[in-house]
Amino acid sequence: MLMRALLATMEERGKTMATIKASLPEGHAFLTAIGAAEKHRSIENRMVFAHLDDAELARWRAHALAAGRGLRLEIHAGRVPFERLATLIAPLSALLNDAPTTRLERPPMRYELEDFRAWYAEIDRRGGEHFLVLLLDGDEVAAVCDASWNQLYPDRMFQRLTAVAPLWRGKGLAKGVKAVMLQLVRERHPAVLMAVTHNAEVNAPMLAINRRLGFAAHRHDAAYQIGPESLRAFLSTRPLALREQHP
Repeated sequence: MLMRALLATMEERGKTMATIKASLPEGHAFLTAIGAAEKHRSIENRMVFAHLDDAELARWRAHALAAGRGLRLEIHAGRVPFERLATLIAPLSALLNDAPTTRLERPPMRYELEDFRAWYAEIDRRGGEHFLVLLLDGDEVAAVCDASWNQLYPDRMFQRLTAVAPLWRGKGLAKGVKAVMLQLVRERHPAVLMAVTHNAEVNAPMLAINRRLGFAAHRHDAAYQIGPESLRAFLSTRPLALREQHP
C-alpha cells in the first residue's frame, strides 16, 4: 500500500511532513480521508494567443518603462548564459520565496545553477527555448518574467515566474514584463496558440493581470500536507493485506 510505503520512507529518513498535490475530486477526497490538511490552492490558467490585444500590450510595455524611469530592460531569448544566471540566482530566489503559498509549510525555495544546467541539457536534447525578461535598477532586479517553449508541445508557451521587488510594486511593472514576454514569444514562435501558467488562488494582483490578458481557469489544484502521526492514525484503521498478516 502506497501510504504504508510513504510512512516507512518518512520514518527511515526522519521526515516530518509529506506534501501531496491533488487535481481531481477523487484525489481531494482521498487526501482528506487520510487526514491530510489542505494548505494551498492554485489555478492552472490558459490563454489563447489569438485573443491578445496588441495595442494594450504596447501600452503596458510603454507604461512600465515610463513608470520605472531609469530601469534597464534586459531580454534573453533561447538561453541565458550561465555566467549571467549565476548572478541572478540570489535575487530570483528572493522573488520566488516572496510568492504567496498560503499555509504551506516549506523550507526556503532557491534556484540552483546546476538545475538550470540539467534543464538546458534536456531542452537541448528535445528542442526548446528559455525566455527571460528583466527590468533592472542598476544591478538589482526590479521585475522579472520568464517562460519556456519546447517541441513536445509546440502549440503552447509555459509561463514561469513573474514577480516584482517590493520597492517597485504598484507601478505596472508586472504587466510590462509580461507584455514584453508575450510579444517576444509570438515573434519567435508564431505557431504558438496558447499560454499556460499557474497562479496561487490568493495572488489577486497576478490573477487580475492574467484575466485582463484573457487567461481563464482550466484546472484547480491543491497542495495537502500530512505528518507521520496522521499517517499512522489512518493506517491503524486499515487492516493489513492477507499476505501481510499470514506470511
